[in-house]
Formats: sequence, structure tokens, C-alpha cells
Amino acid sequence: MIISSGIDNFLQRLAEVKALSTQFRAVSVVRTRLTLRDVSLYVQKDTQDLPLPETAECLAANALLRICGLRFDLCEKQNTEYMSPSGRAPFVKCGSDIVSEMEPIARYLCGRGVAACSRLDSADGPRLRALCSLLQSSLSAAELRVCWLHDATRRSLTDPRVSSGYPWPLCRFVAFQKRRRAIHWLRAVDGAKGGATFSLEQLYDQVDRVCSALSSQLGDAEFFFGDSATQLEALLYGHLYLLLTVPVPLGEPPLAKHLADPSGLSRGLLGVRGPHVGNHWAKECDG
Repeated sequence: MIISSGIDNFLQRLAEVKALSTQFRAVSVVRTRLTLRDVSLYVQKDTQDLPLPETAECLAANALLRICGLRFDLCEKQNTEYMSPSGRAPFVKCGSDIVSEMEPIARYLCGRGVAACSRLDSADGPRLRALCSLLQSSLSAAELRVCWLHDATRRSLTDPRVSSGYPWPLCRFVAFQKRRRAIHWLRAVDGAKGGATFSLEQLYDQVDRVCSALSSQLGDAEFFFGDSATQLEALLYGHLYLLLTVPVPLGEPPLAKHLADPSGLSRGLLGVRGPHVGNHWAKECDG
């Protein structure tokens, strides 16, 4: 009888603990959603029409927050990359949390219960991450090559834009430092010799291959996964918008003419731009 009574008390206490745990999780979800109202997105200023990976990520992060239905302050700063924990733009500030770069931002939103980013933890997660990695690495390499290794584009477009806002001689040092970082990244990706060389054929072929792969994955659908946009569509918007609107390399056939199956990828681009990208969603940050 004593043992039976002890078991009953234990089971009763266990049920009470489970009930309290359920209530705590519910309160945590509510608090998470409430804190997400106070979101600020920091992007780089004066590089909106420069096809660099960080510019594409700024556009992509902007689109992702709109896809998630979040209202946020859009803050354009000259020194955004120096404010960022990773040294790269963009970054988001939510309360006391600061998260930089596109993939960590998407994971942060997924961990905070945002439905539009929930596919990262679903069965589609590995395929989604693989396509994002393919898109990010391939098009980032192409953008770095055309902006930093093509002499005419670097002298007339890249150098003046990335160094604007800095006094001489700091402006020259900033441009030199960014170009050195780009070459170091390309060498890490392509090998010691391939990173510092530029070939139009290589550039066009790289863009063509990644766009062909993404176009075949998209097929006739409006979105890559289900009936709603994800971080992949946001990344696609960021990179493809720059390549379609900025005529680089300067003095050569633009990359936009070498995009494979532009109709399919443009449909995905418009699927994000139409309902999600608009000035009425975000508030400009003062200062």
C-alpha cells in the first residue's frame, strides 16, 4: 500500500511538471513573437547598384523579412560592415540579439518560430540548404570576379562606389583592402592560381551553369518549395536582380544576356518582388 501510494504521488507530480512545461513553452512562443516586432535591418549605404555579394545579401535579407511578414526599421549606414559582429553586411538587431549575414539570419528567424523559415527544420531542409549554398557560392564568385578582376569595371564602378564617403587617402586603402579580401576568397575557392585570373568565358559559363541548375529545379512552379517563398527565393532575388539590372562587365556583353532560361528564373524573381518588395513595408531608420 505504501509503495502504491508513493507511485501515485510520483505520477501526479510528473503530470504537474508536464503541465507547467507546456505552459512555459506557450509563454516562450508568445514572448518570441512579441520581441520580433522590434527588428532593425542594417544594410550598406551607397552600394545599391553595385553587384557585390554583400549588396545581394542586403537585398536578400530585406526580401526575407518581408516574406516573413515582419515590420522592421531599414537602416542604411556607411559603416554597416564595421558595426557587424562578423564584419560583413547585412545584420539584424532584435532586442539585445544581433545576427549578421543571410544564412545565420534565416536560422535565427527559424529558431524564433517564424513560419516562413520553418522549412530549414523540415524534410526539405537539406535540399533547401544545398540550393542556397550553390546559389550563394557560384554567383558570389562571379560577382567578385566581374567587380574586382575586370579592370574597366573596377576602375569605373567598383573602386569609386566602395570608397565613397571616405576621405583621401583612406578611400584608396578601403578599396585596396576589399579587393585583397575578394582575391583571397576566390583563391580559397578556386585554388591559388585560379583566384586571381579573369576570363569572360569562365565568368559567363559559371553564371550559365548555376542558372541552368536552378531553372531545372524550379521547373514550371512559381516557388521552389510549395506555394510560398523561402530564403532561397530571397537569395535569388538579391543576386538575380543585380545581374539583370546592372550592365556588367563594363564594355563587354552584360551578364544578363548570358543567363540561362531567363523566363523561368525571372518568374521566380517576380514571384518575390511583386508581393513582398515594396517601400510601404519598412520604415527608414533616422540617422
